[in-house]
Amino acid sequence: MNTKKTNTKKTTKPAFTVDITACNDLYNTALAFAIAKQKAGIPLTDENIDIIVTAGIDTFGDILDELGYIHKENHFIAPVVRTLYVTEKEEPKKKENIFKRFWNWIIGK
Repeated sequence: MNTKKTNTKKTTKPAFTVDITACNDLYNTALAFAIAKQKAGIPLTDENIDIIVTAGIDTFGDILDELGYIHKENHFIAPVVRTLYVTEKEEPKKKENIFKRFWNWIIGK
């Protein structure tokens, strides 16, 4: 009779750990997950980036409000718009054949 252990324990290591003890709403929870992913080196999604940027804007607005520079009740803090500018590189024009260049030089093109 063959007696083998079929019950082997496999442990998995988590990709990142999130501390949500201080989170009291969905926004703070999403922010905690985005920050944990960033600290773990996992690529962020657009939603994660938007949450982090919005939190930075809110925090900056709170600091300016505490210093007396702005009043958040009277002013609207606009969200940051992320824009990617792509510049196309022009490829150098390939020289024409020597005979074609000579012919164009003869006829004056």
